[in-house]
Amino acid sequence: MGFLDRMRSRDKASDNVAEWYPLPGSYSSHTSVVGESNYQSCITKTLRAARDEPPFPLDKWPPERTERLSWFAAYLRHEPDNKYDSNAICVSSQFGVIGYLQRDRAGSFVPLLRLLESSGYPGGSCSAYALKADNGMWGVVLKLSGAQACIRHVKADMSFRAE
Repeated sequence: MGFLDRMRSRDKASDNVAEWYPLPGSYSSHTSVVGESNYQSCITKTLRAARDEPPFPLDKWPPERTERLSWFAAYLRHEPDNKYDSNAICVSSQFGVIGYLQRDRAGSFVPLLRLLESSGYPGGSCSAYALKADNGMWGVVLKLSGAQACIRHVKADMSFRAE
């Protein structure tokens, strides 16, 4: 993959959801995204296309709802060439980058994303939603199981593309 290809893929996730491996999540699993303050315009575009229901199945769904959430698909891709962190995991929507996994969690997801990449997937996908903070900025929450649970899920999936 050349430099321009990496930059294009970093700016926008593929519109073809089927290319991304759907990772397991439950309604009770919460993974925060960081750096959203740098991607507010992309998050706003993402929310314009959001839905009332999660795009991927969640365990323990539907809960009793006290608030309406705007759901969308989030895409996770390892960025080994990231100048700040070689374990960086970029989080995108169909409109582009919306943030990164927290540094202390990102390293545990690298083996999972390498496994997916070695099997022809650009990365993993999961359900996500955004909440507006008191300061008026959007924050993103992923419904994503832990890295080890995701790896077990992928290895147990009989439809997984092994090359």
